[in-house]
Amino acid sequence: MTTSETKVLIHGLPHISRITAYWLNKHGLNAQIGGISSILKLKNFNIIHFIYSPTIKIRSLFLLPLLKLARKKIIVHWAGSDVLGLLTKRKMQILNKITKNFVDRHTADAYWLGKELAIMDVKSKVVPTVPNLKPSVLPLPNEQALLAYLPEKRYSFYGGDIVDKLADEFPEVKFLIVGNDGTKCKKKKNVEYLGYVPYYEMPNVYRKVRGLIRMPAHDGLSLMVVEALLHGRYVIYSKTLPHCFYARNFEEAKKYVIKIMEMNRPNYEGAIFAQHIISESVRKLLAVYRELLEE
Repeated sequence: MTTSETKVLIHGLPHISRITAYWLNKHGLNAQIGGISSILKLKNFNIIHFIYSPTIKIRSLFLLPLLKLARKKIIVHWAGSDVLGLLTKRKMQILNKITKNFVDRHTADAYWLGKELAIMDVKSKVVPTVPNLKPSVLPLPNEQALLAYLPEKRYSFYGGDIVDKLADEFPEVKFLIVGNDGTKCKKKKNVEYLGYVPYYEMPNVYRKVRGLIRMPAHDGLSLMVVEALLHGRYVIYSKTLPHCFYARNFEEAKKYVIKIMEMNRPNYEGAIFAQHIISESVRKLLAVYRELLEE
């Protein structure tokens, strides 16, 4: 089967599914996004690419064997939340042990997720999801401002308590918050809640800030981190990544907020690194597909 004849169904997290489809279609595959009803139309695709792990869901007990009986190739992309569930929930561990071998390829969103999956006896290849935004290093704004993603339902998990303390510590710094309209948050003069921001409008948000704070309790390689770097922004991150400031708590983050506010040039090195991440990740994604087609 040639690449052009390969029909791929992508199912899972909507935003990441759209980005994955973009990269596959750009390189000659026929990728479409669909729900469960699309999966059951078995004649319409050769490869099913899950953008989450069905192996930790009850439906995997019948869905994955059905796909293998129909001779479909299965790719499972593990995001951070899936790996965290596998590490902490016994039910998910049992389900995964039963169904993981129905999967042809497991991919992990970051090298640290790959290590965590290995602990649970899941062999994976590291293939980060990367943005398809146009590279554009933007001048740093005159205003001292930082960005954070703090969804209302998982505010503390994503480091909301740390960002709150930083906002109190640095009243002269403006904090822009996406993914949250602020309805249930304590109002502060230097915190602005932007709510949901469409993907294509995010470059306008990056233009307004000097950096991104990303400090969740658990994470894959965040799309926002790569996007921020791509636009020449500085990043305070709870994971070790080149050209980012590694911080595990308020005191460490505080030190880097001061440093970022003293910067007078964009993070050019981070932007170059982000472009490298994107090209390497796309190469790895296509390699996974080549391997499947050659089997």
